[in-house]
Amino acid sequence: MRFLVFIPYRSCIVVLFSFAFAALAANITLYSNDHYNYLDIFNDIDGDVTSRIEPLFYFVTKLSSYLELSFTSYWLLLSFLSFYIKISILEKQKCSVLILIFLCVIYLSSLGILHEITQIRASIAISFGCMFIFYWANNKRITGVFCLLIAIGMHYSAGLFLLSFVIRLGQNRLSFFRLIIFTAVACILPLIATNSASIFDSINPLFSLYLNNSENVTAGTVSVTTLLAILSLCPVFIFLRKYNAKGFLLYNFKLYILGVVFLIVFSFSPVLSIRVYELFSFCLFIIVALLFSSREQNIIFGDINPDKWFYIIRIFFLIILVVISLHRHLAFIYVNPILNFN
Repeated sequence: MRFLVFIPYRSCIVVLFSFAFAALAANITLYSNDHYNYLDIFNDIDGDVTSRIEPLFYFVTKLSSYLELSFTSYWLLLSFLSFYIKISILEKQKCSVLILIFLCVIYLSSLGILHEITQIRASIAISFGCMFIFYWANNKRITGVFCLLIAIGMHYSAGLFLLSFVIRLGQNRLSFFRLIIFTAVACILPLIATNSASIFDSINPLFSLYLNNSENVTAGTVSVTTLLAILSLCPVFIFLRKYNAKGFLLYNFKLYILGVVFLIVFSFSPVLSIRVYELFSFCLFIIVALLFSSREQNIIFGDINPDKWFYIIRIFFLIILVVISLHRHLAFIYVNPILNFN
């Protein structure tokens, strides 16, 4: 019995869930909309596909081909890496095991379908992007920058994680003046994107496609996706007005706000707006994990017990996360299916 006390069961949960989720992803990715695109890249890595993928992703795929891995094994390794990083970040916040498992299951049933099962490039980039923020917030700057370089090497869009340093919410509680400035800057972003499309397109040929393509996409200022995203900002701004968020929590608040702002102001280009919103959507999972962490409560309140509004706000965060995840699950499986089992 004493031996059981020393078993790092939280680490075991991370590894077991990561492997189980990765095994599931590797076996059902063949039903995803992007399966044949990735299969073409894998089978023709020395062909014309190199102009469409980032250098680090090319290197990883080329190495897998050199090692004669099957496509299933290739996807298993990449999805395991992506899942492991994300679940590890959640576990490091020291929330309860029940909350950790709940967040993992909710993630798999929503964003996991989109990322680890369908868009593995972006998935790994997001994982390392979040790891960059985690290390940076914990004063491990060199390790953080290394993670950011890996993220950008897997998908150029990960460079947007740097925007968390541009937007300043202040060290104290959020003021209305900062909120107005933040909104004004956000309204300028569409003009920058449209006038600089040629520059971005030279970096990533898919940018113009994201900017102009709106077929079969229903996102916009009145879409359910946008309405839920706006609703999720209510507890964010209430929390930032009432409490003093610091460190990793503050960075994730800023990134999540940026994602929602991009979704709204780029609503004229649904594909681009949703892509950026999804880039930062995992931040909401991290925020919930942090708010249910006694360690984070000590950072926010010190020796003072949290007031009742803190518990109400964090429950609202959990509810909105479940609602958004349920909507994503229904959209990915039934409304605009990205998995086709027929």
